[in-house]
Amino acid sequence: MKNVKKLTGFILSILMLVSLSACGGQSPDKAVSEYLDALKTYDAETLKNYEDVLDSVDKNLSSFLDEKDKDKVDKESQEIAKKILSNLSYEIVSTKDNGDTATVKVKITNKDFGSGMKTFFTDMFAYALSHLDASEDEMNKYVEKKLNTMIDDAVKSSTTVTNEVTVTLNKKDDKWVIKQNDKLSNAILGNLLDSLNDLSDSFK
Repeated sequence: MKNVKKLTGFILSILMLVSLSACGGQSPDKAVSEYLDALKTYDAETLKNYEDVLDSVDKNLSSFLDEKDKDKVDKESQEIAKKILSNLSYEIVSTKDNGDTATVKVKITNKDFGSGMKTFFTDMFAYALSHLDASEDEMNKYVEKKLNTMIDDAVKSSTTVTNEVTVTLNKKDDKWVIKQNDKLSNAILGNLLDSLNDLSDSFK
């Protein structure tokens, strides 16, 4: 179903964005702060540093989307990413610098997008089953509308989730490079990744 592929495109783009191998900062905690601040403000200039990863997003989208669909998904996924990341906040708890490696413990808070995603998928499949004769265009419009509604509702809600994660960094060419992991990505996305993993497990 193309609408599911488009949804996968949205999510893939956002997950790839927050999985960038961030680098910078004169200290480990500064590198983490710069990375999270760039995501929060969707800083285009800073994100240009990750052109290789953004190219990878483009290739992944192209692998399962028509070219005309890819352009639309790329634009809309950026808007969704801005909504999800705009409410991101964090607190550096502690830093341990071991010379060429370091760990930074950080509390990351965002809106609760995980709960909304579970409801979204339930509604999406219920609609699909009850509208077997719906056209592809009708299904696509429903998915896009529900996805945006879910994101908007989560943004407007006062419910937030806070995750404490340990970020590992390695020093390379005098810059601190963040080693990405699912816990960090999930925290940034307000438990969205955990919800997607739970949904994926339910279909196994």
